[in-house]
Amino acid sequence: MYFNGRGVPQDHQEAVKWITLSADQGEVESQKNLGIIYRDGEVVPQDYQTAAKWFELAATKGNITSQINIGFFYYNGQGVPQDYQETVKWMTLASEQGSLQAQHNMAYLYYNGQGVKIDKVYACLLYTSDAADEEDSV
Repeated sequence: MYFNGRGVPQDHQEAVKWITLSADQGEVESQKNLGIIYRDGEVVPQDYQTAAKWFELAATKGNITSQINIGFFYYNGQGVPQDYQETVKWMTLASEQGSLQAQHNMAYLYYNGQGVKIDKVYACLLYTSDAADEEDSV
């Protein structure tokens, strides 16, 4: 409501307050949204550590968007120490839930041997499977 000004005057700070209250109570979408808010830094000062905290909380509850985001945070060392094995962990979980983006990211990791042993054949299979899945969805 407050974030977009639906039915009330737009007030980003009030929106962040309510989203935070919801996230603190364990609501997954609110946790994911706070991760995005702190990652982007458009409404609050950009804070990768806080974004990582919220993404990881939502990711542990199975939120695919958060799993991919926390995976990227570990890949780039944003708000958390750089850790390719953590990247693989989160991308694998998102991929197992059907995320083509995560599958593509896993192919990249296998191709380059980041967090996993280099396996260019498997990487190509992941890329090929990714392309086939997208073709099937057309």
